[in-house]
Amino acid sequence: ITVAAEVNSMTSSDVTADYEASGYGVSYAVSDALTIGGYSREAEITGTGAQKFEETAIGAVYTIATGLSTSITSTSSDIDSGNESRIVIGLNASF
Repeated sequence: ITVAAEVNSMTSSDVTADYEASGYGVSYAVSDALTIGGYSREAEITGTGAQKFEETAIGAVYTIATGLSTSITSTSSDIDSGNESRIVIGLNASF
């Protein structure tokens, strides 16, 4: 199992905006062939161009054979300007 966390902040030099973000994620190797995981993060900009952002995702990677894997990820984002959901399916090959 892998667990990660982040915290970020920034104040602009001319104090027109502040930025703060935090997030966490976890992944778990169910077997040698399957890994599942997810994350959640949020960010907020205050001042000029104020905006709030939240995102969550879950996904899995399955190793079909040596050098060949497939993945699926579902992501949901909530931004002040609208919401977005997407599913991404991938086939990854290395030689």
